[in-house]
Amino acid sequence: MTETRLRLKLTPEAAHDLGVSADVTFALELTSDQLPMLKDGLTRVFASGRENARPTLLHT
Repeated sequence: MTETRLRLKLTPEAAHDLGVSADVTFALELTSDQLPMLKDGLTRVFASGRENARPTLLHT
């Protein structure tokens, strides 16, 4: 993740279930104050829930 891009790499199964490509990039328009908040929020979201449903690799 950068101030301008968020990239998600999904398993083929997850991509199929969501109806998207396995490699998805989102354009971001964040201030320098917003970036750490988004990183913290995404880390909490992706690290919560069932252990077998969490990402095996998470870079923020």
